[in-house]
Amino acid sequence: ADEDLPRLLDANNYEIAGLKVKNKQLLFEKREQDDKLRRQHQEIVSLKEQQKKLNTLISNKKLGEREKLEMDLTTARVTIAHQENKIQDLTKAVEIYKKTADREVRSNQIQLKKSQNNLRDLQDAYNELFIKYKAQEKELGNQNIYTQARPRATPKIKTRSNFKSGASQPNLTLESFNSTKNSTPAPT
Repeated sequence: ADEDLPRLLDANNYEIAGLKVKNKQLLFEKREQDDKLRRQHQEIVSLKEQQKKLNTLISNKKLGEREKLEMDLTTARVTIAHQENKIQDLTKAVEIYKKTADREVRSNQIQLKKSQNNLRDLQDAYNELFIKYKAQEKELGNQNIYTQARPRATPKIKTRSNFKSGASQPNLTLESFNSTKNSTPAPT
């Protein structure tokens, strides 16, 4: 008998676990049934209220006034439906306008980024050319000094410079880039 005790305890524990699962399942089913019963009760109450309203309409002797009210109600429903259609059409138009505006803004942003990149590239190219120009001007100035120091029969090279010595580099802006871009023909 003592040898069967562990086996009996395991079987008992297994049975208890099964009963717990079954109990949980039954509780869940009971909650579902309670919810269903509550919904059905609410539906019955609603139907009873509708029945009372219909009974008062039936007992009402003013049938002509009721017909007029029903016609007014029908007219109002038609008007509401027409207005709802207008609202839907206007809503669609606004959505299309928003999409178009968003698309245009994105396009403008892309164009602006391209223009900024082009401006940056032009500024870099300008700076490189300016540095080369200054180096060549200095070299020509040095050559000019050497040619003046020893007399030669060759004519002197005159250089023209639009830049004053000590002047800072001009600041290129997007507006100046656009104005030069519009005034100079595009390369083909």
